[in-house]
Amino acid sequence: MLKICKCTCHNFGFRIQPLQHKTKTMNATARNYLLPVLDVVKDHAGANMADAYRSFIRHAINQKLEPNTEIDLSVLTKSTFFLPPSLSAIVQEEADKRSLTFSETAAGLAQAGHDRINQKNTQNSNSTPSDVPFKSRPDQATFFKSIMDGMGKSKIVVAEASTGVGKGRALMAAAIQSVLDGKKPVVVAAPTVLIVNQLWGELQTLRSDGFGENINATILPGAADFVDDIKLIDWFEDEKHQVADKAVFEWVKADAPHTKDDAIYQVALEQGITLGWLVSDLMNLAENMPVQDFVLKTSSIDKTKGSQARSLLSALRQAANKKSEKNGDKPGPHTGADIIICTHAMLAIGQITKWAALAKPAALIIDEAHSFEETLSRINSHQMSLFALRYKLAKFCKSKKAKKGSVPRKTLEAASLFMKDCQSMFEEGNRQQITQNSDGHQKICNQLIEIGKLLTSIAFASDVSIQKQLASTLNLAASEMQKKQNRTSTYLEFSPDKRYPSISVGADHIGLEAGAIWKAAEGGVVMASATMYLTDSYGNSKCDYVVKNLAIPLSRLATFPPIESKHIYSIPTLHIPAKNMLEPLSRPAHKSKEKANGEEMAWMKSIGKSIAHIVTKASGGTLVLTSSYNQIQAIEALISEEHPDLIPRLIVQKRDAKFAKSIDAFKAAHREGKNPILLSLGPAWTGLDLSDNDAKASVDKLLTNLVIACCPIGLNQSPTMQRRIELTNTSAIAKEGLLIFKQGLGRLIRRDQVKDRHIWVLDGRIWSQNWLPQFTGPVKRLLKKYKKTVEFDWVL
Repeated sequence: MLKICKCTCHNFGFRIQPLQHKTKTMNATARNYLLPVLDVVKDHAGANMADAYRSFIRHAINQKLEPNTEIDLSVLTKSTFFLPPSLSAIVQEEADKRSLTFSETAAGLAQAGHDRINQKNTQNSNSTPSDVPFKSRPDQATFFKSIMDGMGKSKIVVAEASTGVGKGRALMAAAIQSVLDGKKPVVVAAPTVLIVNQLWGELQTLRSDGFGENINATILPGAADFVDDIKLIDWFEDEKHQVADKAVFEWVKADAPHTKDDAIYQVALEQGITLGWLVSDLMNLAENMPVQDFVLKTSSIDKTKGSQARSLLSALRQAANKKSEKNGDKPGPHTGADIIICTHAMLAIGQITKWAALAKPAALIIDEAHSFEETLSRINSHQMSLFALRYKLAKFCKSKKAKKGSVPRKTLEAASLFMKDCQSMFEEGNRQQITQNSDGHQKICNQLIEIGKLLTSIAFASDVSIQKQLASTLNLAASEMQKKQNRTSTYLEFSPDKRYPSISVGADHIGLEAGAIWKAAEGGVVMASATMYLTDSYGNSKCDYVVKNLAIPLSRLATFPPIESKHIYSIPTLHIPAKNMLEPLSRPAHKSKEKANGEEMAWMKSIGKSIAHIVTKASGGTLVLTSSYNQIQAIEALISEEHPDLIPRLIVQKRDAKFAKSIDAFKAAHREGKNPILLSLGPAWTGLDLSDNDAKASVDKLLTNLVIACCPIGLNQSPTMQRRIELTNTSAIAKEGLLIFKQGLGRLIRRDQVKDRHIWVLDGRIWSQNWLPQFTGPVKRLLKKYKKTVEFDWVL
């Protein structure tokens, strides 16, 4: 029963007040309704119950369906759901037409909407192969058939398969099959060049087995994969830089060759292109320079002639994206590569450039899709390196012999002061939000405006890169910061040693950008990873967190249960703390700075002693996952002090060193028989493969022990993540932590037949009754999947 009041303050001319919310004075703005919890709503994999309810009702209304009145609502539990006034008004109108209650009508429409969607999803698709067209294992075949079923219906498939299933080969087989079904081009995106190379290897294996051998494929790196050669050459005009990074200097003198015989090298060579100026090579060589300041930018303003990197990128794009001649006003069809393998960043840039930098995908496959939203957020941010700004101005002043008091010198002084002010704001962590209306926010905004105005002076007219690029970036950032109603946030970011700060103004949400990508890929999308689904309070596998973050329309969503290799849970022994160890191994909640320092140190001592216990008995390498550099430094100090015999085995990820160097050191120590110990965070949680591929699985000892010292809470600091925290508080924190925790567990078992593998979960907060239950509940259910579990107990 509903009471309807006439009113002109709402869009639809009236507001609805549920009688179940009666109080002495009715709540005139109430929009929550007590509705039956339908199974189809509770079990929807891609949406929470409220979103599913609303989506099904809207679909039924749009399709003009009759409410399903055959449901026995009396046996269902009820819960409160939010319905916006516009939707609830239509539901009430439908109820009045049929003399039904509001609850009966809402539930009936939701069921009818679900049934119609399900009917469409179960229709046969001509493009679904009856048999798997490549050599495959059972789980791999199931994965392939499931994603092809969704692709055949032009759906967006959210697909999870654990390590060992053979996900990469199945994805490349799906790309080949889609081309054979007439969808060209198929774009396959991966987070890094390393994984791009791996996917190319899978494609080559399929071709050699006779599947897809006649299909034209290529690799297309993005601007962010190349070094800005002009900037880098300018950098080394300073002799002190030549000494500080001698290896990079010699590389630049040799025209920055890419000598590794990997997939991207081979693909470029086939097209007559000698590859060079890659960021991955620079990162491996650099010791003392801010590498990110020399990444090639995608800019419509920068038309620099003579850039070797831009020429290479242009040649690769031309081969991949070639179109036939125009037919009147319409562009001709795509005649370049049938399959284009690129990075997540390149895919994002393709959308930004309206598919000028990357051919518009007829079908799209995104590997490691759990990380795509963070990349999309980063690419749609405006960033200004303050070090690069100051360096460019200093070089200009020197070349022009600018006098004190001149505009160039005033601009340089303002930029130097700005950089110092930002450095003074440094706190723990490499990323710091500057909230709107704060003193820091206003100060940064004013300084950006001041420097931006100076840069437009006629004094800089001779340098297009300063007057256009730098001024444009600064003014755009200042403009975004000044908006009262916007979808952006401002951050200070620091290089690991805090010498090189940057200003970043990024989008709070990327729904518009993601939506444009899904709309472009009319032939279907696959979003694949080993971590796409989380377990809800009912024990159901749900991908609603990823779906919502990436604005995937529920009308196109296709899901299927995650595919897990049994050996992931049967091989390793899971070690969890005994009850008496939970308190000392639980990171304390800080109430005051003085108390926090002592409690934090006591906790880290317990962690350090536990790690020492573990590694003394380890038969191979040990990976320790933490959540901050402070933890790494403290654990290193404690172990070194109390167990000096372990120092030769310690490999420590440093703020000011590249992660790849830690991995190289770990592998070198293993070759020397040291059973190395790697203390790490960041990419070690999500993108690390420590398998000894030169040895048989049964004797692979490169990594035998995985230690989770502290749960990965708060690692994602993107603007979109910060906005989710503002809107949902602990829910977003918990779900993001769960995805990373699952990724961390996946670091240990990368193939079947490995032996003597151990997972040690040290964080005692997981078994607490009070700490972040939205995180700890699903984690405990996840850990129960392991077949061999042992409690550990030692003196701390």
